[in-house]
Amino acid sequence: SMLNPLKSMRRSEQHIVMQIFSGLTRLDEYEQLQPDLAHTWESVTATHWRFYLRPGVRFHNGDLLTTDGVIQSLWELRFLNLFSHLDRISSPSNWVIDIFLQKADSRLPLLLSESCAKILLPESNRSDNFDLMPIGTGPYKVILNDEKRLVLQAFDGYFGFRPLLD
Repeated sequence: SMLNPLKSMRRSEQHIVMQIFSGLTRLDEYEQLQPDLAHTWESVTATHWRFYLRPGVRFHNGDLLTTDGVIQSLWELRFLNLFSHLDRISSPSNWVIDIFLQKADSRLPLLLSESCAKILLPESNRSDNFDLMPIGTGPYKVILNDEKRLVLQAFDGYFGFRPLLD
């Protein structure tokens, strides 16, 4: 019933969210940190991280992922305890995100793989029922979510490998 990564969810819902949304980073099946929407990143200083975004990524509704949209989505995280040390987020150029922290955190790329840190459609483009019918950039999109069932379908526009199951 709740598929918005910014709201409280059960573990089963968190697993589904990981199929619908993408983050800057992700954990693979071996729990190893991997690139996702960011194809690479670097620690410029102990409190400054730079992420390089994949261009041409689209949301399930066809909207293009933008640098400004990623910044807006990440900035919403500052209200969560896990990300309370976010100081500011900016973009020095297209497809580059700079994250500045109030204190050093070598685990930031790992924290950004959490389900709560998935990149969301800009709030102005979300429907009223976004919590039930979310739109993400992940390998699967929601096509039905009612009181009886949730149906996901492989997203042909996914930037990564196509899911093996439809």
